[in-house]
Amino acid sequence: MNERLAKDYVCAALDGFDLSTDSSKLELELRIRLNTISPYIGYAKFGMELYFSTYGQFDVFKLLNSYGINIFLDLKIFDIPETIKNASRVLAAKPGVNIFNLHATGQIEMMKAALEGAEDASQRLGIPRPKIIAVTVLTSMKAEKGQVLKLALDAVSAGMDGIVCSALDLEEIKPELPDDFIYVTPGIRMIGGNAGDQKRIATPDFAYKAGSTLQVIGRPIYEDLDTNGQLYAVRKISDLIQSVM
Repeated sequence: MNERLAKDYVCAALDGFDLSTDSSKLELELRIRLNTISPYIGYAKFGMELYFSTYGQFDVFKLLNSYGINIFLDLKIFDIPETIKNASRVLAAKPGVNIFNLHATGQIEMMKAALEGAEDASQRLGIPRPKIIAVTVLTSMKAEKGQVLKLALDAVSAGMDGIVCSALDLEEIKPELPDDFIYVTPGIRMIGGNAGDQKRIATPDFAYKAGSTLQVIGRPIYEDLDTNGQLYAVRKISDLIQSVM
């Protein structure tokens, strides 16, 4: 029997907010969404838009921690190894960050530097090291044959904990990768839903059966700004995953 609950596979993308609004209103809108969906999600993802727009305004990390939600910090860092090493020290020290990511195209040396920086911070602070995952090919892009697997194998060589990829890639790549590897899959859509800028998409039940560890789900939740609609969406997602567990 699978010990994880359906909600443990759901990572809600905290996107779709009006970032031009004042910080107090943005914080209120964020709280309203979390009040609605938090019982049905195990993780929340926030990326560059929310991270930069709230910097120095209010503490998103503290807010998410108050809901007991695991944090996936989606900044997709990419730079020279020393810079990445120092940046990873900072990100690993952020309270409640369970996962953060970088670009696998930064190559093995850069990924190793990220791991070293994160381990330095976790040992210094006496806290668990966040999982570090490598972005392979964005789900808004087409992947060349073998491209995702090559980048995934580089991530393994660098000691990464997992990758970001499409659920459509999993059938091909999982047999070649470690059993405990983490697969974070964006581009999740409901049947008949708007694909938006995503090209390689999958439904929640398909992603689970394909072997996704964590599904990043944005538009199917937030495109309906009514709280009742958002509540219906997260329940439906949970039900779809539960139906194939």
